[in-house]
Amino acid sequence: MKKNLFFVAVLSVVLIYPVLSFSQTKTSLHIGTTIPTSDFADDNINHESAGLAGVGFDLGLQLLFPLNKSGLNLYCETDVLMNGFSKNAKDDLENDAGNNVDVTCPIYFNIPIVAGVNYSAKANEVLSFFGNCGLGIDFLKATNMKWEGNNNKTIYETDLLKGFAVKFGGGCMFKDKYSINLNYCIFGKQEVKGKFKINGNIQKADPWKMNVAALTLTLGIRL
Repeated sequence: MKKNLFFVAVLSVVLIYPVLSFSQTKTSLHIGTTIPTSDFADDNINHESAGLAGVGFDLGLQLLFPLNKSGLNLYCETDVLMNGFSKNAKDDLENDAGNNVDVTCPIYFNIPIVAGVNYSAKANEVLSFFGNCGLGIDFLKATNMKWEGNNNKTIYETDLLKGFAVKFGGGCMFKDKYSINLNYCIFGKQEVKGKFKINGNIQKADPWKMNVAALTLTLGIRL
């Protein structure tokens, strides 16, 4: 086991060192909005695969490793995508629960970590355009959903989900400092598992599946 870990460490250094030694790493922060799509955006509470997610918030960090002067780069990136339930879904759930029951809807957190290829081209001294595509892993966790009222309390708690992540898109950069970024994130078909806590008693919930994907629109700044 130790030999395998040593081999992996040495191989990583051999592969990464030439990139880092040839180039100067560029670090960027981006912030903006995330718009759910596919099953993730379905706000019909009667659909079994509906994620009920609404428009949310995206915060991310990117490391860029230039490979040559022609604009080819490697990059790695991580984001935190936060999506609460849509207003329609919240209203329907509250109406379905009744007047004397308070409903607390969950918030989804997607944390993709991807690495891939980026290409940029200068239009002039001020403006440049870029495109990128990356692969990696996504971690998905939702906060608890609660129903409280009529002397009853029910909590729905889901497990942490792990799946592949694909992220591709592009944008434009101004003065090699500020950027506008549009990306599409595909996190695949996730099987959601969890449990109900009904007045303290635990009951396993039936698993269900949904396709998770989102469009992100962000503003970035290179540090």
